[in-house]
Amino acid sequence: MILQQAISLLVLSLFTYIHTANADLPFDIYGDSKRLDPSDSIKVDKRTCTYTGTVEFNFPKAEFPFPSGADSCTMEDTSCEGQSCLLEIRNVYDLGKKFRKYTGFDHVGFDWSPCGHPPLDKFGKPHLNMHIFRITPKQREKLSCDMLNPFICTFPSIAEQTTVTGKKYFVVGVDAETGKIVNAPDTHEYGVDTAVPGEGLHAWNVTGAADVEDWDEPILITGLYGGGLQFWEPMFPSEFVSGDVR
Repeated sequence: MILQQAISLLVLSLFTYIHTANADLPFDIYGDSKRLDPSDSIKVDKRTCTYTGTVEFNFPKAEFPFPSGADSCTMEDTSCEGQSCLLEIRNVYDLGKKFRKYTGFDHVGFDWSPCGHPPLDKFGKPHLNMHIFRITPKQREKLSCDMLNPFICTFPSIAEQTTVTGKKYFVVGVDAETGKIVNAPDTHEYGVDTAVPGEGLHAWNVTGAADVEDWDEPILITGLYGGGLQFWEPMFPSEFVSGDVR
C-alpha cells in the first residue's frame, strides 16, 4: 500500500512538472500565413558551399489592421481583429524542405505589430517582425515563462523564473575573451526586459538604432535562448512593403 502511494505521488509530481514546463503560451503563434501568400526558394552552389535563400510575401494582401488612433493602442480596445492593437498578430509559415536542409532555418513568423513595441522611441510604429526560427513551432510551444504582463517574461534575472524553460530565457552565450554574444553581430546587445515567450531574449545594435521617425533601414534582431541563437529577425515598418511588388 505504501509503495502504491509512493508511485502515485511520483506520477503526480512528474505530471505536475511536465504540465508546468509545457504550459500553453499566452497567445496563438500559428495564425494564418496564407493571407500573405508566402513562398520560398533557394539556390545552392555546392562548389563553394554557399546559398542564396529567398522568402517572398505579399503584405498588402494580408490586410493587417492598423490602429485608428491613440485609443486603439490600449489594452481595453479590441479593434485589431478582436484583440488590442498592442498585441502582435502572429502567422507561422513553414519553410520548404530544401530551404530547411541548407540553411538550418525551420519556419518564419510573420508577426504584425500594429502599434509597434518598446522601446517606443525606436520601434513605436506599425511594423512587421519577421522572425526566422531555427526551431519548430512545436518546440516554441513549450517555451513558457512566468509572465510580468501580457507581453514579456518576468525579469531581471533567472531568480524571477520558477521553471526550467523560464530560466533559460536569461541564459546567454558570450565569448569568454570579448564578452560579446556568441554567433551574433559584434554590435548586438540584449535587454533583460525583452524576453518574449515562445521566442527568446532580443538583441540588436542598441546604440546604433535610429529614432522611430528616422527608421529608414531594416533592423536585424537576434533571438537568444538557453545560451544559443534561436532566430534571426529582420524588422521593418509597413511602408517598406506596402507597394504592389512581392
